[in-house]
Amino acid sequence: MFDHVTTETKKMADNYYLVGLQHILLFERAWNLMGYENFMNALITDRIFIEELLDRITDYNIELAKHFVSLGVDAIRTGYDYGGQLNLQMSPTLWRQLFKPRLHKIWSVYRNAKVTVIHHSCGNIEEIIPDMIDIGLEMLHPVQPNARSLEHIANQFGHEIAFHGGIDTQKVLPFGTPKEVKHAVKECVKILGKNRQYVIAPSQEIMNDVPTANIVALLDGIQEYRY
Repeated sequence: MFDHVTTETKKMADNYYLVGLQHILLFERAWNLMGYENFMNALITDRIFIEELLDRITDYNIELAKHFVSLGVDAIRTGYDYGGQLNLQMSPTLWRQLFKPRLHKIWSVYRNAKVTVIHHSCGNIEEIIPDMIDIGLEMLHPVQPNARSLEHIANQFGHEIAFHGGIDTQKVLPFGTPKEVKHAVKECVKILGKNRQYVIAPSQEIMNDVPTANIVALLDGIQEYRY
């Protein structure tokens, strides 16, 4: 799995900031194995089995984390989606019981090695951001403006973590005008970047429904408003 990575990191280590990608970490790995509906039901009806499943996935990811550290990565981006458009996919209490301690074990491998921890989660996860900071989160990705308030996120957590994303891919980039795209870039830099801890980027991948003119406006806006 890592043969090509070992070769490439040796070539690039002197010139690039190397970010490992450890996605489909716990939640999504588990429901991919069981099926989403089966897993969500079992969270409540078969706790012993779920604990065992998550422990085994955690053990695997701890070893994977050690391997990323041995490769010399500067940062790691872990990821799986806790949130829906409006809220978490489970109660905060259930998340804290099942996922927080296991995520802490994985992130501790990186924090102990001075590797920056970035985490990706789509959706509205505001209720558990303090918990994630508590166990080692340093940068949050992707910060979706239609799922959470940029101002609230920045005011509440901007002094503790950095942000990556924020430029809307649900409405503005695919359906807005180039002027609206540039305005969105300006607002994200102003709001999320006020503590100078912000990676300017769209809130998700740029899909094929985004007009070329809007991609150009995005790049122009980044050049104009970054500081």
